[in-house]
Amino acid sequence: MLWAKRLARAYYGERPAFNYWNGCSTGGRQGYLLAQELGTELDGIVANAPAMYWTRFQTAQMWGQIAMLQGTGGPIAPAKLAQAQASAIAACDAADGIVDGIIDEPRACRFSAHANVCGAPTAPAANCLTPVEADAIDLIWDGPRNQRGHRVWFGLDRGTDFSILDGTTPFPLGAIQCRPDTG
Repeated sequence: MLWAKRLARAYYGERPAFNYWNGCSTGGRQGYLLAQELGTELDGIVANAPAMYWTRFQTAQMWGQIAMLQGTGGPIAPAKLAQAQASAIAACDAADGIVDGIIDEPRACRFSAHANVCGAPTAPAANCLTPVEADAIDLIWDGPRNQRGHRVWFGLDRGTDFSILDGTTPFPLGAIQCRPDTG
């Protein structure tokens, strides 16, 4: 940042009028560091979604795959995950008074994937779940916990698309973090 200020001064022939930092994920984490180390050099910092608590964060990025592997022995079919997402949205969308395909307050949504278990009165006609698949999805929504049952990281919000995090394909950074040392 100090180098960028020198560069701007050399190019424009004067000091920058204002100095702001805006970052997300790693950039958000960097924003926190800048606030600590160079806070007087900036006029404002917007540190969005800082990727902090790296080991917990990376564990959470693998949580979907861990829950599915331990519960079902492998990935749950993407169509079943998409149906669970759609069912959660259908169950919780209207809570804010507007049916718009968005759960306004996902933390207040208590939908359980067990509503989609094949044979249940609320199960969808296609892409229903086995009980162990429903358990795994509910665990994904709850989030990883340690051996004492304390939450390590937050779970995936009900209504969130499983294809980015916690779906059938691991998020690349989480996979790298969890990969055994191949030496």
